[in-house]
Amino acid sequence: MMSLATVRSRLNLSLLNMFSPQSAARSLSSSVAAAMLLTVAVDMPSAAANEAAAASAVTTAVAAADSCTVPAFQQLQAVGKTRLKVWFWDVYDAQLRTDTGAFSDANQRALQLTYLRDIDADDLVDTTADEWQRLGIEQTPEHQQWLQQLREMWPNVSKGDCITLVETNAGDAQFYANQELLGEIASAQFTDDFLAIWLDAKSRFKDERDELIGAK
Repeated sequence: MMSLATVRSRLNLSLLNMFSPQSAARSLSSSVAAAMLLTVAVDMPSAAANEAAAASAVTTAVAAADSCTVPAFQQLQAVGKTRLKVWFWDVYDAQLRTDTGAFSDANQRALQLTYLRDIDADDLVDTTADEWQRLGIEQTPEHQQWLQQLREMWPNVSKGDCITLVETNAGDAQFYANQELLGEIASAQFTDDFLAIWLDAKSRFKDERDELIGAK
């Protein structure tokens, strides 16, 4: 009988990228049977195990909140927040803040993603390009340069880690991993195109987009 470790290995949730369930759906389609084996190959957890898991989740959430404190993000006003779920997996929590506390009249925006799964940096960058293409954003040489900057800048993320984008007064994009400044992409066009993945009216995730911008 397949071990729990083997099942978990096959369900490597780095396939659940930070934006879209599309690539996850392609890869996980071959793992659905393995996932269903969890119900027969693994004993149901005891009440004590459930309590321990719940306590661990609370501890992780508190630690994540502390590690994700970015002053430039905290100084802005909250607009909305949401959680992205793919099937029955939680992928990340997202928060949007602006200088006005609203989406429509904001001059400065900031987006923070708190990951609930381990995800490879290359998956994050590749999906950025995929979502730009889906939104109809032209892939110029400048966009390719930005993607390369992200590839050099972003780390792999683990459960509880945060990536925060803070828009500067000039419209540039500063990226933080937890509390560490990763770098800056000095382009207002990049900032607009990157945030469009979540905030554009054509965003893949309609309900989550509406929650982020405070529309529901």
